[in-house]
Amino acid sequence: MPIREIAVSNFKSFRKMAIEPDNFNIIIGSNAAGKSNFIQVFKFIRDIAKYGLNNAISLQGGVEYLRNTIIGPDEPFNFRIVYNLEEKLEEVIGLWNTIPVSFEPFEILYEFELTFIDSGEYYEITRDLLVISGNYFLSGQDAVEELGAGTISLTLVDQSIRYSIHPPTGLDIGDADLFPHLFQRKDLPTGRLIMNQPVSVPGIPPMEWIFRGMKVFDFDPMLLKKAVPIMGKTELEKDGRNLAIVIKKIIDDPEKKREFSLLIKDMLPFVDDIAVEKFMDMSLFLKMKEIYSKDKYLPASFISDGTLNICALIIALYFESRPVTVIEEPERNIHPYLISRLVEMLKDAARNKQIIITTHNPEMVKNVNIDDILLISRDAEGFSRISRPASKQEIQDFLEREIGIEELFIQNLLGME
Repeated sequence: MPIREIAVSNFKSFRKMAIEPDNFNIIIGSNAAGKSNFIQVFKFIRDIAKYGLNNAISLQGGVEYLRNTIIGPDEPFNFRIVYNLEEKLEEVIGLWNTIPVSFEPFEILYEFELTFIDSGEYYEITRDLLVISGNYFLSGQDAVEELGAGTISLTLVDQSIRYSIHPPTGLDIGDADLFPHLFQRKDLPTGRLIMNQPVSVPGIPPMEWIFRGMKVFDFDPMLLKKAVPIMGKTELEKDGRNLAIVIKKIIDDPEKKREFSLLIKDMLPFVDDIAVEKFMDMSLFLKMKEIYSKDKYLPASFISDGTLNICALIIALYFESRPVTVIEEPERNIHPYLISRLVEMLKDAARNKQIIITTHNPEMVKNVNIDDILLISRDAEGFSRISRPASKQEIQDFLEREIGIEELFIQNLLGME
């Protein structure tokens, strides 16, 4: 799984939050418990990667709404993530000037801290650290010998990036031996993070690329139905507004069209075909043919919200190359009869990517494994907290008495102490 650990402190309704997500995660909780704030963690780090720290804070409503309103500026904001490098860059950069040592990364740890100053409306970066873990290898004439695991660290000190190598015990190499061109002073503008710099360790993708791979979807049924200009992005927008463009790209590829059709018909057997029509060479709109009709297609405005939502979900899960996919209320507008199929589809997609969803729907809770559930609730002080109901003995006792997990959810008993 890409994300092994993610944690924040003094962020919106959370004093402290830390989880180790699985490949499939379902986030539940009552109204105002903090589910949306949990999703904002992913949006915030993605926005930093896309737009920089200042703009990402502005998109959160500014410093005042980034931090917890109870804590205020008295405590710093902290972010930490441990990310498994499932996709590595092809090149392996080695040491060729003295000894043939190479480094193959497999995990990164990234964390930073913002301390609030003056009246609390301003901040400064007081910690910024990237640690890349990997294996060191010694290449000989006839074989490659693994020397053990070590790390390479990048730290922000006085607005300069400092590199340091921590090789396996017994490997005598210095910082400048492995990557001599990296160990030079790299000054950063004030307010910039390491993750926004074009500096990295050979063999790992850019930090910006890693965090931009976190996509948060929240589909709007009205936008799914609208015609769209022919000039637009071919990656699905977070609200699904460009669904027609994305589907056109899929159905123009015979193999992808076949896969898309099979997935649609598995969920919606009455669908015979989904097509895209060009209107006056300026826009595209969806249309659908049911098995009950001969050649008549229904325009998007006549297609049900649930049908289009399922189309968007299939694309997000199977046709978007996103290692981490977050979907808010994927069951929206979908009949309860189809919920079990939807859950199976989410689990199937989670074999190839990390899936995180939020829901209020008891049918969703009923059809997932209790080990996949993460509960967000508020404590007596008003802070959001996250827990796993499966770890609570009281919940296990209820389940042994054949009380369904969905009943405990409806009765708001999953957060019991």
